[in-house]
Amino acid sequence: MVAMTAAWGVLAGRRGGAPIQGFNWAEAKAAAWEAKWELLLPVVAFVALFGGFATPVEAAALTALYAFFVETVVYRDLKIAQDVPRVMTECGLLIGGVLLIWGVALGFTNYMVDSEVVAHAVDWTTRAITSPWVFLLLLNLFLLIVG
Repeated sequence: MVAMTAAWGVLAGRRGGAPIQGFNWAEAKAAAWEAKWELLLPVVAFVALFGGFATPVEAAALTALYAFFVETVVYRDLKIAQDVPRVMTECGLLIGGVLLIWGVALGFTNYMVDSEVVAHAVDWTTRAITSPWVFLLLLNLFLLIVG
């Protein structure tokens, strides 16, 4: 899929007359040096996780702490007294929404398991559909409807 998208971009660029820009090593090196703090973010996460220094939750917290350090100390984009309370408030609102969705999904999952919806669906499918081709056709139709 990525290759198809890349091929489409190349063909559309050639047909549209987009200018071709060559690769410049000096520009790439300067961009990498400018982004050195951001490029270290996955390194911190992977070393903490795969080095055995932290569990996945601790590695995520360490990565968030590193990002907070870079934004407040290195780049000074966040002011401790002014921006951090606003950012924490927005973060709390977002996490509250995610937890609400997660809680409803968990409750719905428990209901589906307790009422054995999947077992009833499998029983109905094996009784009603005998041909594998009809099953595949109905499965594709269902997936198209669901999205």
